[in-house]
Amino acid sequence: MRRIALWLLRSVYRLRVQGLENLPSGGALLVANHLSHVDALVLGAGLEHREVRFLMHRSFFSVPIVGPFARWMGAMPVASEDSPEEKARSLATAAALAKSGELVCIFAEGGISRSGALLPFARGLEIIARDARVPIVPVALDRLWGSIFSFSEGRFFWKWPKRVPYPVEIVVGAPLPFDSERWQVRDAVAELVARSRESRASRTRSLAYRFLRAARRHAGRPALVDFDGRALTFRALLYEALVIRAVLRATRGSTGRVGIRMPPGADAAIAHVAVALSGRAAVPTDGAERGEGIDLESLADLRRKARFPDRALARILSLCPGPLLARLLDPVRDGREPAAVFVAKGPARALRRVVLSHAGIASSAEALAQIGLRLPQLGNNLLRGMSYHCLSPVPLKGMRLS
Repeated sequence: MRRIALWLLRSVYRLRVQGLENLPSGGALLVANHLSHVDALVLGAGLEHREVRFLMHRSFFSVPIVGPFARWMGAMPVASEDSPEEKARSLATAAALAKSGELVCIFAEGGISRSGALLPFARGLEIIARDARVPIVPVALDRLWGSIFSFSEGRFFWKWPKRVPYPVEIVVGAPLPFDSERWQVRDAVAELVARSRESRASRTRSLAYRFLRAARRHAGRPALVDFDGRALTFRALLYEALVIRAVLRATRGSTGRVGIRMPPGADAAIAHVAVALSGRAAVPTDGAERGEGIDLESLADLRRKARFPDRALARILSLCPGPLLARLLDPVRDGREPAAVFVAKGPARALRRVVLSHAGIASSAEALAQIGLRLPQLGNNLLRGMSYHCLSPVPLKGMRLS
């Protein structure tokens, strides 16, 4: 039955496990971050060659089906609301199992993260490890935030899965001494999460790929509104950017960097998207930087140079399915490639260039989305600080930053 349950889970989640060689042959305490309601099942499936005993919140044991299944899998109930005596018994049971040679896992945050960020670790892990005198193995669960069982979008369960099978990363770290403190274990788990994200940077899709899929998915929705009241839907923004992309590739190639010298607004957004679609890195500048670039005048010139075949092809492409369009037009295959270069003044007013990769910008966008920032709260301060001008700094009530 356990194998059947794990097989069903693997049909829904695509697990990628790293660091299995770090698991001791004997007993150990696994300490993992907590992102969703299925973390224990996912971790158990990823480490299927070893049975893992989990400490689970006591409330789960009263849920129909889930409770009996948890008992059947040998899970141990514990809760912050328990009396000191109940907590001591649960931790002592876990320590005895680990001392006898079993793998025991605790989600040391004490609850599921509501933001995707790593929470402080509780003292329970220290008590178990020191009583059992077994190594502490940090484990990072990555990419589960955003799944239907996580609290992304402000709710559990009631949302559609983004993909099936859903990709999940599990990274097992090197064992730590049994007397390690909780902050040291937390740092180890945080480092594993960072390492997991870094390892898939080369596999991260480009900003152009992401934009093409999103633009088709939200084709009829407003993409931006500038100071002059000009509004563009995602469909219109995609078409305009594809036209400029065609001219850019014909006249300036598909490599290198392009300076963009224009105020925030619809034209600036079109220029940035077109540069991304052409496979080049954008360099937002105020004009102090010399060299090849696009300003309002040159953007109008590029529009005039667009031939009828360019516009016809752009119109056809803008109607293609998003996944197909993204695969056809994605100009960047490695997420570590430069996507934008910002010029900032350093000490003694010397100009410094900061290169941001596609993976880096995508990671920052996902981090903002995870904590659910809204424009009315941050509004002007955040958007005025963005050099990558895609929206005017006007708070729009009820809109999420994405």
